[in-house]
Amino acid sequence: MTRLQAHMASMVFFLKWTWSIIKEDFYKLYDDFFEGIVDISGINRSYITLLPKIRNPETVHDYRPISLMNISPKLISKLVADRLQGEILSLIHKNQHGFIKTRSIQDCLAWGFEYIHQCQQSKRETIILKLDFEKAFDTVEHEAILLFLDHLGIPAKWLGWISSILTTGSSSVLLNGVLGKFFQCKRGVKQGDPLSPLLFVLAADFLQVLINKAASMNLLNVDGY
Repeated sequence: MTRLQAHMASMVFFLKWTWSIIKEDFYKLYDDFFEGIVDISGINRSYITLLPKIRNPETVHDYRPISLMNISPKLISKLVADRLQGEILSLIHKNQHGFIKTRSIQDCLAWGFEYIHQCQQSKRETIILKLDFEKAFDTVEHEAILLFLDHLGIPAKWLGWISSILTTGSSSVLLNGVLGKFFQCKRGVKQGDPLSPLLFVLAADFLQVLINKAASMNLLNVDGY
């Protein structure tokens, strides 16, 4: 068991052991968050530290940055994510498969291979565009996410919840046990946070909308080029 896994196990044990004492505080926090009358900036903080990828790291690439978070806002994100998961199929295009419980990304790979095969068999000139979203998880702006959600018709209460989760977040770099100055996070979604994959899918779906619109306007037809 790694140090991080041991820490998580101890946290779960602590919550179970003390739940009869602390549960009312958690219930009050979540009720106030639901009503939009609580400021979670004091607990919505993360400490950025490095975990070695290998036994004897020598360069910066041998480390993986992670954010250590308070469990309270993660549980808030989990509650919002569970609700959003039940509605997300009505919000995104049928071709979006990532991070959706009832869909599998493997289907997209199968379709991609089949399409490439058909293109090869047709002997026609074809352009295939592959986009790498590796860094998009870290760079999508919070303001843009909220604009996408508003455009989709997300209710004001929902926008308030998600805005509170995104805009109150702050981070500090933990170096040799010493915390640096906290800074506000204005873009990127937290890896490991239950809500992050769904927000990322909703933001990425905007690209799907643009591609579909371009196709309907025959802008993707490359015949003659």
